[in-house]
Amino acid sequence: MSNGGENSANAPGRATSRALVWMLPEQAGLVRGIAEAAGLAIALVGDASDSRGRGADIAAELGGEQIDDLRRALATAEVDLVLLAAGTRMEDAAAIREVADRGVRVATLEPTPAGVLEVLEPSGDGAAQSGDEGMGLSLGPEPMDEPGIDGLSAREWATFVPLARHAPVMRGAHDVIQQLGGLRMVSVQAWGGLGQGSLGARLYDAIECITWLLGQPETIDAALVSATPGPSAGAPATSPTLRGLEGDLSATLRYSGGAAAAIAASSRAGRWSRTITLVGERGRVRIYDDGLEWIDADGKIVEASRDSTRIRGTAQGEPTLAPAVRVIAEQITRLMDPSRPIGPPSNVLSVLATAGAALLSARTGQGESPDVMLRMT
Repeated sequence: MSNGGENSANAPGRATSRALVWMLPEQAGLVRGIAEAAGLAIALVGDASDSRGRGADIAAELGGEQIDDLRRALATAEVDLVLLAAGTRMEDAAAIREVADRGVRVATLEPTPAGVLEVLEPSGDGAAQSGDEGMGLSLGPEPMDEPGIDGLSAREWATFVPLARHAPVMRGAHDVIQQLGGLRMVSVQAWGGLGQGSLGARLYDAIECITWLLGQPETIDAALVSATPGPSAGAPATSPTLRGLEGDLSATLRYSGGAAAAIAASSRAGRWSRTITLVGERGRVRIYDDGLEWIDADGKIVEASRDSTRIRGTAQGEPTLAPAVRVIAEQITRLMDPSRPIGPPSNVLSVLATAGAALLSARTGQGESPDVMLRMT
């Protein structure tokens, strides 16, 4: 198999990892920036679009060899990383798992799997259990195989990036979160633009972060504005999965203990931006990709640290892509370094159940329960 063309990731003296990339044509700038920032040599490139008409052009632009069949390429590719920049199909799951079992790192920018029904499998644990109980201000590890409903368990196909929970600023915010006291409210704003990931990806990231902080909600009430042009614009989603979801979404999450959370997410907001706001007994903490601000209950600034140059620099001459490039590349770099593990896996079952309940709520116009979504499977 060809090594593909040389790209700028192969800078003298810099270690590189060979990557297979599955992507959409409009993601060329993003992928190129990620490769440069993460030290990736793009060896194989596949066009995930329905038309599959620009595969050769994309491969030539990124300096890799064109592939047409993802499953066939995964079975034979001699690479260090598989980067799924675009969504995959459920039938690709076995091939993705097999390549991961060979020791190849697999990173995905899209929820993979994309719905509860795609991850449920026999676990041998008979008892039904509810979702994640939240961090409880303790950031301990979570297992990959999680107890599910009636002896079912969830397994990730790939490592989703970038998760807010695994961001450097979040790892450094542990002490601040501990000092904030009991959380009453969490708000996540997750924005992206064309080629920077679907609405499904932004929603998954937001729910994963909230689940980590507060646990699985009792109910979620969501409104969705579809990005589909024409008569269907503004219509709620018809798919029970996050795959292919585009547009804008707002949601309110309610908890039996009195806490609440809110999500505002979009895949057509121009450029990447992510903000997490925590309200607790000792004030408010606002966390950005480049730092945080803690304001106490009396309105005084206790801590403020933001490195705007880290996130807002340029990437491949495209400043609008720089924020997304940097946060994605940072987590891929950690994923490729065995001495710096990216962090414990997500509670996939709980996150996807909550996302499914959000999509159902967008259709019914009323609050829906993640637990009910699990028991409907």
